Amino acid sequence: QGTTVKVYLPLAPGGTQAAAPPSREELLRGGTETILLLEDDARLRSVAERLLRKVGYRVTAAPDGEQGLALYRAHRTELDLVVTDLMMPRLGGMRLYEMLRLEGETIRVLFTSGYPEQQFRERASHDPAVAFVTKPWTASELLTQIRALLDRPVSRAE
Repeated sequence: QGTTVKVYLPLAPGGTQAAAPPSREELLRGGTETILLLEDDARLRSVAERLLRKVGYRVTAAPDGEQGLALYRAHRTELDLVVTDLMMPRLGGMRLYEMLRLEGETIRVLFTSGYPEQQFRERASHDPAVAFVTKPWTASELLTQIRALLDRPVSRAE
């Protein structure tokens, strides 16, 4: 039918209480920077956009790299980071990244993908303005990568 187990542990000497774990809000550290979010899955794009706005980021979103590139060109001076899926219809994230670098742009780029990280590692891992997070990501994983990338010093092309 099943097993019942009881475990009895002695109290620690001194009876000190452990520090309270950080609240969920403390773990979801955000900022005020402007992010261009490119994701072809409408539900995932909506979830990511709401999350980023909730923690203080300003967000512009697009469903593919072509629209994202147009938004980037229209708002390049306002943008601090591009979060892009690697695989999207019309123009994927890696091709978008390569086009921006050919234009002399050094904007920070966070790639997301459900596929292995290998393609990213082979083509962009040498760039300090780039990072990768695997889908499905958690809010904590995404926000940690974003904050780390935004806090990393990167010279911006003029």
